[in-house]
Amino acid sequence: MIYLDTVGIKFLSRELNEIFKGNKIGKIVAYDKNSFSIFCGKKDLYFENKEVAIVFSKDEKLRNTEYTSSFILQLKKYIQGGLIKDIYSRPSDRIIIVDIEKMDITGDILNYRLIYELLGKEVNVLLVNEDSVIITNMFTNMNAKRKQIKNSNYVFPQSVNKYGKYMMKLEKSKQEEFERSYKALIYENNMLTYNEFLDIPYTKYDSLNDSLNAYFKTNSELSLIENKKRPLLKYINKNILRLELILNKIPIDLEKNKDYEEYKRKADILVSNLYKLKGKEEKIELFDYYNNKQIEIQLDSSLSPSKNVEKLYQKYAKCKRRQESLLKREEDIKEELEYYKEQLHYTENETDILGLEEIEKELGIQGKDKLKSTKQSKRNLCKKEYNGATIFIGRNSTENEKITFEIAKPNDYWFHIKDVPGSHILVKSDNITDDIIQYAAKLAVENSKNKISGTVDYCMKKFVKKIPGAKKGQVIYKNYKSINV
Repeated sequence: MIYLDTVGIKFLSRELNEIFKGNKIGKIVAYDKNSFSIFCGKKDLYFENKEVAIVFSKDEKLRNTEYTSSFILQLKKYIQGGLIKDIYSRPSDRIIIVDIEKMDITGDILNYRLIYELLGKEVNVLLVNEDSVIITNMFTNMNAKRKQIKNSNYVFPQSVNKYGKYMMKLEKSKQEEFERSYKALIYENNMLTYNEFLDIPYTKYDSLNDSLNAYFKTNSELSLIENKKRPLLKYINKNILRLELILNKIPIDLEKNKDYEEYKRKADILVSNLYKLKGKEEKIELFDYYNNKQIEIQLDSSLSPSKNVEKLYQKYAKCKRRQESLLKREEDIKEELEYYKEQLHYTENETDILGLEEIEKELGIQGKDKLKSTKQSKRNLCKKEYNGATIFIGRNSTENEKITFEIAKPNDYWFHIKDVPGSHILVKSDNITDDIIQYAAKLAVENSKNKISGTVDYCMKKFVKKIPGAKKGQVIYKNYKSINV
């Protein structure tokens, strides 16, 4: 949230005037239908109208797009190459005005005003000439009182209370103080404003422009992370659902196939009694020496006695293979399900775009249209120092693999929460104490799906082995101890 009432806008416009006054407009760039930049050399006067209406001097350059509109084309025609003479706000209104002059081809100086109305639902950016006739506007407003359309006369909106909800609650003396000076703040609840309105912690910045850059950088990164997480979580949850459905069906198939040994027993009994079969029988009653009782065995009358025996042995072999296959598949599906649940845990807890890209790579779902990080291509491993010990924390399968099988030495200590998705924790210390073990176990729980409590297994790294053919980070271990956290 950005809280800049008329007073805050006044302070912001003064900062912008100090930065841009006397600068020549070099180019005008649109990013989409809601945002654009006016560049004066490397200085960027950025207008943002997507989720919040604001203008500020942007430090970080945005990616160029091919987007254009009649509004942008008109700005380029009339003010590109012009000189910014002044930037100021209108008293008692959340309106910022940019005065611009430009020499035409005959040598005459023409004056224009770029008017930015930060008026909630009726936000707009308009270009008017020196006679206040609208040349172009970003959004068309057909309000009966103020028809803001091309070639109509521009009329300022009716002034409202210059104070916002927080200023209105203050005593008059405090209001007067806040009108004279300001502090650029972002509170821990993510509210950006120009003075101390709330009794909660905040970060102070040198200017409103600095705070706006920090605000949009943070929120842009959060948005980028959420946009990247969304398809990842969808992919992972889709696979978890698929595997759970398969896992639920396997016991049903096992139950249907559970009596496969019966085929072998019947075949064995027939072999012992082949001399009694004359052929062409559809069934025969024989003594079952496995269970000490008479049983009836169904036969295929079109087959010879020996072929009937062979058929039963073949059924037994086929059903046995099927049973073994189902049991093996059940084991494999459980392992794969555990793997995807781990990826779900890592993805839900990831707060860095690079970490999400590592998970994408691990899952093999990087596409041509993936969002790429503008940071370095690799990030540092997460590690902590505690009582002389260096403790590494894996944040995904790739980091778990690196920590356990590249960073770790045989006598380093390895920790993992028992039977729950979580991070590999590696402790490097010349003297591992009970206090260090307790702390590392606590980290193992905090970086697991459980978060709060659980049983943690730990052992020397030399007792941790990678499962042959398994995915990254999947291990077996022995000679371990356990600790409850």
